[in-house]
Amino acid sequence: MGSKEYPELNLVDYSFWGALQQLVYRRRFRDVEHLEEVLQTCWGQIGQDVIDSATEQFRKRLSLVVATMKWRTH
Repeated sequence: MGSKEYPELNLVDYSFWGALQQLVYRRRFRDVEHLEEVLQTCWGQIGQDVIDSATEQFRKRLSLVVATMKWRTH
């Protein structure tokens, strides 16, 4: 998701993927269904600090885009 014009507004922050990857790769899975279970379990284990950091980074990027848009319209 996000905008082609503003890729920095991608709603899925890569810090989430990195945290999820670290948790998932510690496990072995038998099949696709088990992988889905592991992903759901690991998603619930992502720490609040990762969520807070990603939220703050998104706010900063959003502020920069808004400032850029204002500059372009003046």
